[in-house]
Amino acid sequence: MKLRYLFVAALLAGCGSSNDLSGLGNQANSPIGSASFIDPTSRQVSGLTVGKGVFVAPFARIQLNGSTLHLGDNSDVQDNVSLEADAGRPVRVGDQVILAHGCTVVGPSTLGAPGAAPVFVGFNAKVDGASMEPNSMLSARARLG
Repeated sequence: MKLRYLFVAALLAGCGSSNDLSGLGNQANSPIGSASFIDPTSRQVSGLTVGKGVFVAPFARIQLNGSTLHLGDNSDVQDNVSLEADAGRPVRVGDQVILAHGCTVVGPSTLGAPGAAPVFVGFNAKVDGASMEPNSMLSARARLG
């Protein structure tokens, strides 16, 4: 229950929603779900798709290097988050996943699942080649590998 409140607070803290993809450069190839927002300062490449209610904050870095990534419904990628995936080393992000400010996720990693309970990765935490089950949390500055 506390994760749900945290998620709502994160969405209300300066988040908007937009389906206008004009001026987003290579992001225009990414299908955007209903009421999702990708900040134009975030860096990403083709191969990213997002579900409904997804927020990608300023200065988030999504490096796919030949892999694909789907951000599940109601997921939140906060500012300065880094997602790093390679071909054969994908990152899987399920529904209701909150990636807090400055955290890093390196593939192969699986965070949550579609239609499952929330997952929270804390501030400046690092997930390196690990899986996080639904309804789990990684504390601030923690490392999971």
